[in-house]
Amino acid sequence: MKSISFLIIAALLTVQQNTGKSAKVSFEVVPVKNVYRPNESISLRFILINRGEVPITIERFSPVCSSDFFAFVNLRVLDHHNREALHGGCAGDSFLTKEAIQREASEVAKKDYWITLQPGELFGEQVDREVRTVKGTYTIKSQFLPARFPIEEQTRIAQRGITILSEQIEAPSVQIKVR
Repeated sequence: MKSISFLIIAALLTVQQNTGKSAKVSFEVVPVKNVYRPNESISLRFILINRGEVPITIERFSPVCSSDFFAFVNLRVLDHHNREALHGGCAGDSFLTKEAIQREASEVAKKDYWITLQPGELFGEQVDREVRTVKGTYTIKSQFLPARFPIEEQTRIAQRGITILSEQIEAPSVQIKVR
């Protein structure tokens, strides 16, 4: 029971804005179906929900690859021995200069790459991922990692009246069955 409570608490991130109102964002991973065949690709929906009282701006994320700077979803599909079942995947690094980071910060809230979730709104992406599976139960673990700005850029963004998500959010684990 403790671990369930911890996951629920960990899934809500609280950020304070100058108004004193809070922004709370939750992140969920929802399998399109709960039962798959061996080695069948899995379809997942990644969903961010603004459960707070203020709008929050989030960079559109990549549901496939990672980066040291840009928003992405870290996904793991684990068998009952805690071994990775995802096939392939990728990782990338984005080493940006101070000027490039400032340029990215000036782009925050522009509609092409950023979305602003009003209280109660959600945003999601669906992705199909190849897996290596045999019959059994698999656990899906995932974290949403927002764009990571240095503190001085976060401050400049906040001075423009924009609240951004600045820390990762772990989704509650879910399970699928392979039959």
